[in-house]
Amino acid sequence: MKPQKVPFLKYTLAAVTGILFAKHITCSEIYYWLSLMLLVVFVALKFVIKTKTKQYSKTLFITTFILFVSVWFIYTSVYTQQQFNKNLPLSARYVGQIEEKTSSANKDRLTVSLKMAYTSDSTYQLSEKIVINSYDTIFNKTLSWGDYIIFKSNLKPITSQGNPGEFNYQRFMLQKGIRYQAYLFKGIEKFPNKEKSIKTTALNIRQNLLKKYKAFGINNDQFAVLSALTLGEKSYLDSHIRESFSASGAMHVLAVSGLHVGIIFVILNLLLKPIGKSQKARVSKTILCIVLLWGYAFITGLSPSVMRASTMFSFIVIGENLKRTPNIYNTLLVSAFFLMLINPLIISEVGFQLSYAAVLSIVYFQPKIVSLFEFKNRILKYLWELFAVSLAAQVGTFAISIYYFHQFPVYFWLSNFIVIPSAGIILYSAVLFFTFSWLPIVAQLFAFVLNVVTRFMNSGIQIIEQLPASVIKNLWIDNFSLIVTLLIIVSIAIAIELKKYNTLLICLLLLLTETMHVTIQNISSQNQSIIVFYNSYSDPLISFIDGKNHFFYSPNNEISPNAQQLLDNTSGTYSTNEAININSIEKQNNISLHKTYLLFKYLSIEIENENTTHYTTGLQHDFIWKPKQGEVIIKNALGTTLKQQNKTKSNIIESTKKKEVISTKNDGALMVFM
Repeated sequence: MKPQKVPFLKYTLAAVTGILFAKHITCSEIYYWLSLMLLVVFVALKFVIKTKTKQYSKTLFITTFILFVSVWFIYTSVYTQQQFNKNLPLSARYVGQIEEKTSSANKDRLTVSLKMAYTSDSTYQLSEKIVINSYDTIFNKTLSWGDYIIFKSNLKPITSQGNPGEFNYQRFMLQKGIRYQAYLFKGIEKFPNKEKSIKTTALNIRQNLLKKYKAFGINNDQFAVLSALTLGEKSYLDSHIRESFSASGAMHVLAVSGLHVGIIFVILNLLLKPIGKSQKARVSKTILCIVLLWGYAFITGLSPSVMRASTMFSFIVIGENLKRTPNIYNTLLVSAFFLMLINPLIISEVGFQLSYAAVLSIVYFQPKIVSLFEFKNRILKYLWELFAVSLAAQVGTFAISIYYFHQFPVYFWLSNFIVIPSAGIILYSAVLFFTFSWLPIVAQLFAFVLNVVTRFMNSGIQIIEQLPASVIKNLWIDNFSLIVTLLIIVSIAIAIELKKYNTLLICLLLLLTETMHVTIQNISSQNQSIIVFYNSYSDPLISFIDGKNHFFYSPNNEISPNAQQLLDNTSGTYSTNEAININSIEKQNNISLHKTYLLFKYLSIEIENENTTHYTTGLQHDFIWKPKQGEVIIKNALGTTLKQQNKTKSNIIESTKKKEVISTKNDGALMVFM
């Protein structure tokens, strides 16, 4: 793959660079002036200066690249600012339109686009999305996508708990353009919208298709998996299904992506083949195929992966019918460029990153892996090619998966022998099922096939999940390690492509850099001393980190799975051993538990409860911990640094009389670095 064969590479790289700069740098007037100046230089180089020297070409290329980076920087900054209303009242009577609806046992979760807000003295025109948690289960059944609703509420900011290594829900929702949520139990009014949007119509069609599954006896786990696999509706998946598919490395099959759209593409090619090969027929086939591909994308909810796949296959359709062979790398980059043009923040979404990493890796590495062995037997050849696809996808995605999900499925290659053929049969059968749903006898036959194949796939995945060491958990890498690992993969690809193995020196240098980074981290972690007061809604919890040792204390005899996850996140973040309960160990040199207080090195923590009488121990405590209130009172923190969620502050308390109350419940976990 030579650079000149991928002309869109520089434009996509410029777009990504500009977006990343915009995410980390505040836009100001200087960037507008810089862009204007670069535009003048570009025009001067392009149209005024008449020369063809190498220096001229290099200067023009650099100027063009920087100009495009600046344009994308400004575009992303403006896009981000326009997502939110500056004059949004936080307490008012609102009018909004339902964009998405997800149901659970005791509530419905509504994504609502606000249109108007009424306060006692003003009326506001709005354009901003919020989340409503509606607990009126009877009324919720009457709501559908596209309905307008009227409600009165106090909007609450969406926040994260601020615990170490925890998923940042606030940042995740901000990237989706949502910063507030509301909790409603009663008082919602609705009026149906007769002029519904294309997306709303598509989502309602999807809901009707889901009802057809149930009408023909598809229920329970089979219904949940079919809903996700064929129509992109994942709200019916419960935790045990998600865990089974995740642990076996088959979670990708439950997210409608390139695999699914590719199968739909093959089906459409077969169905549209009789149209013919004339000029008019090719144009008609191209238009019809693209419309149907995007119709499937709309029905499945327009996720980043299905949008990427539909965009890519749209370019392939156009290229094929123009009698040209499209460059797959250029096609991928063009599709990414257009998706970023629609929403520049999409590059932060995990699904988008994994989709592109998987497809690029499959396109490049799969043929290389297949060529290592040749099989004359068709079955062995098919199995080997299937294994090569699985391995190639993992090469491109394992680092990103570990970074976000902190686990690695050992038997990913085995699960793909089951899920990929099964997914093909299921998608073909689903198309035929919906096509002939008006003929009960035929539809029942395909419903039987869907039930049997889905049950087989679910059983196979559960068996793989139960194999010894099926998943390696608690794997953690930081930003630096992620970037270096991805660069190593790219450098290997370059070495293979150029066939100049001295380029492997770059790979070796990167490996050495990563080794030094990990070594420095390990040395640093040997000397760390940290106390973590968690923001936990399940169990009151404190962690004590002493080098590689990690101890925890909770007033509860047994901690919940949520609390255990908090401890695992902290162990991963600070590279410690598994957390040990203080109550289960003998007295340590640096930590001890007493009736009403804890001692960790030179700091003491009083545990306040209804039976505690202050200062009965005779110690001047450094902290008072109030587990029920979610508060920490700082009485003396000499020689420590306190960090809490997004704000960092150094507190050196000179007087033991000075107090500061820290709310972990409202502001996130408190970390004390000694």
